Amino acid sequence: MTTKTKKILIGSIIVFGILGYLAYSGMQDSMVYYLNVGEFLNDEQKYKNEGVRISGKVVDGSVVRDSNGMRIQFEIMDEKDKNKKIKVDYSGIIPDIFKPDITVVVEGKLIENHVFKATVLLAKCPSKYQEKNEKGTTEKN
Repeated sequence: MTTKTKKILIGSIIVFGILGYLAYSGMQDSMVYYLNVGEFLNDEQKYKNEGVRISGKVVDGSVVRDSNGMRIQFEIMDEKDKNKKIKVDYSGIIPDIFKPDITVVVEGKLIENHVFKATVLLAKCPSKYQEKNEKGTTEKN
């Protein structure tokens, strides 16, 4: 093997190594998981000063909007245990489909008085596939 071939081979290994590392670290950053309300409350101290995503259902009757419509406060509850709830305070653009009883994902940090200060609010779309029951109303599958 000539010196030129060795240099090309070593250079290629370094370039592919760097590209592989960048791809791996980029995937790790974009893979953010979220907790449900119950999981978060069970380990609340672990996430106290850390950014986290939480999924829960908006509690009916808990939504309070300010006059300019850019700040909203509400509660989310665990879908399996309705007694586990978190108060959420969010300022920003509110999704059009946001309403009580819809599942949302909030991203932010827990602040004093057990209030979750959200910086991101994502509303999950309800299922498009619904069927009518005997009473003629729709229900999810």
